Amino acid sequence: MVMDLNYMGFICDNPTVRGKELEEFTRKYNVMTHSELKKAFSVGYHDLMQVLSQTVPCVGCRRSVERLFAQLAESGQPTLDPLVITSNEIVSVRGDQLELPQALCTMLHDHSARLSNLVENQPRSKKSLRCGLHTLDSTRSRPSASSSDWREVWECMQPQCRKEVLIIKSATLLARLNDYLRKHRFCGECRTKVLRAYTLLTEEADPSREKGYVAALYSGIRRCLPEKHLHLQSKTEFISDLITRAEPELIG
Repeated sequence: MVMDLNYMGFICDNPTVRGKELEEFTRKYNVMTHSELKKAFSVGYHDLMQVLSQTVPCVGCRRSVERLFAQLAESGQPTLDPLVITSNEIVSVRGDQLELPQALCTMLHDHSARLSNLVENQPRSKKSLRCGLHTLDSTRSRPSASSSDWREVWECMQPQCRKEVLIIKSATLLARLNDYLRKHRFCGECRTKVLRAYTLLTEEADPSREKGYVAALYSGIRRCLPEKHLHLQSKTEFISDLITRAEPELIG
């Protein structure tokens, strides 16, 4: 999982708060014991969800936060570094950051106002209060995959994010492939040929030895056989071509 929040200014690697604000914060910081400080910078799941329900009107956004929280608590991924989500569903701050009053002060500085503005400025439905990404109308209409929506997201993504998105696990591909074959009721012979093509792609060290092998069918795909995953080409036109091919399936 890769989440790039740096451009929004939410993650502060270089403390910048100085002057009276830092002096006042440091004075209060020094009064507290380490255990009191750790407790002050810890928030439980239920408290977080209560604040979320009061501040975020879109139910889709709230559900997304809940899913992300559950995934991070289970995986332990440091996605929101220096924030930490423990396995017992507690949000806290990384241990070394708790020892740095200037880092803590910077982390808390003006974030409430910026986050509030982010939520308030979201375009949303007047009836349901859902944001544009979670409106029921957009879900029902199921827009065409050939629209420019995905390109806008793609252009905003950092190179590392693009690379991560374009990694496909062999097991995941096989599961989706079996679903597709079952859904469209492929005959036994065709099913065998498709699964053989999958094997050549994901397991065979030298697929060119296969009779009738056509290398062009696998153009733009790099294989990592030991790690059992595939890398797709990150060129925009290549991704556009794949989405165009998949469009009939996506829109039903």
